[in-house]
Amino acid sequence: GCGTGQYGRMFAEQGLSVSFGSEFTGNLDVPYRTRSGQAVSFLGACNAHDRCWGEGNDRTWCDLSFRDNMIRACSLEADTAGYGTCMGMASAYHAGVSSSYATAHYNQTLANRECTAWVHDMRANNCPP
Repeated sequence: GCGTGQYGRMFAEQGLSVSFGSEFTGNLDVPYRTRSGQAVSFLGACNAHDRCWGEGNDRTWCDLSFRDNMIRACSLEADTAGYGTCMGMASAYHAGVSSSYATAHYNQTLANRECTAWVHDMRANNCPP
């Protein structure tokens, strides 16, 4: 989902709530509703981004793909009046994951991946724990 980790709540409360006010729904997975009430969901983009980092892919590529997926969601789901707001939220999400604050989280994701692969290999080769 969107906003997992220690910075998710801070991003919602201090970033999106302050920047977008009542236009932000308070839900990081579905941050914007059109005037007609249709939800604009970034959940698929967030899940794909988590998977991309988790697979150990290039961070810049993952982050740019994340941005592109959110832009696609805005294009498909946002009404004309709210397109700019949706794009602003997509930019804020992209800035969050590509910032220096997210570097520690990305590095921890890579370390967890290496550890998991090592444990898997040890078990596959019947090595004692």
